[in-house]
Amino acid sequence: MNDKIIEINHISKCYNMGLFRNKQHNIVHDVSFTIRRGTTYGLIGKSGSGKSTIMKMIAGLTSIDSGEILFKNRRVTDWLRYNNHEYRSSCQMLFQNPLQSIYPKFLAEEAILEVVKIHNLSTVNIEQDIAAILEMVRLSTSIFKRRVTELSGGELQRLCLARILLVNPELILLDEPTTQLDTGAQFQIMTILKELQLEKNLSYLFVSHDINLMKYLAHDVGVIERGEIIEEGFSKSVLKNPKSQFMKQLLDAYYTL
Repeated sequence: MNDKIIEINHISKCYNMGLFRNKQHNIVHDVSFTIRRGTTYGLIGKSGSGKSTIMKMIAGLTSIDSGEILFKNRRVTDWLRYNNHEYRSSCQMLFQNPLQSIYPKFLAEEAILEVVKIHNLSTVNIEQDIAAILEMVRLSTSIFKRRVTELSGGELQRLCLARILLVNPELILLDEPTTQLDTGAQFQIMTILKELQLEKNLSYLFVSHDINLMKYLAHDVGVIERGEIIEEGFSKSVLKNPKSQFMKQLLDAYYTL
């Protein structure tokens, strides 16, 4: 049985720059890694290193210039061409800013029902299904009559996670989902993500600058610098005994805070 949920094979992305857009800048260059089913792959790097671009390419929001991405042994380009809806349900993204995925004037109930409508979900037992998912993310229907902008940061991010769970994904792209939260809300989100992974065998691509969060959630870690993976391995190894100078400096800076 193949336990790979997604394979990133030598992908690259260039942007044209300069006054006449005649200069090419490699934002991602020859990047390869694999995410195993039911595990978390953590991606660490500075802002502008290519992390978000990689996520967008996996999500099908940005094209690939070279290389390929395989989801369950099939090219993502083929998924998007022939089974677009199925792929976009299977691969979901939890954004750093929840309002990137939710209309700010929605009531919490409308935010949930929007997903039911967009994905044409069966309405048989839908109330029970929604209640069960809300319970998984430590919410209840008592929030339904509140506007999403009235929710706390932690509540809003958990509402976004509930929306994702409604479509039964296999892979969730976590784009620094705790950055805007206080310590208590961060811990709650991370605990929920870990519980869901164990219960539903979910796979995550986790982008974060927080070493402690990476230690808590990631099984494997890739270190990215200037669009290239410069170090990769089991999280315990990379985060404890890094080989790259970049990662050593990152850990030194983290532990001297």
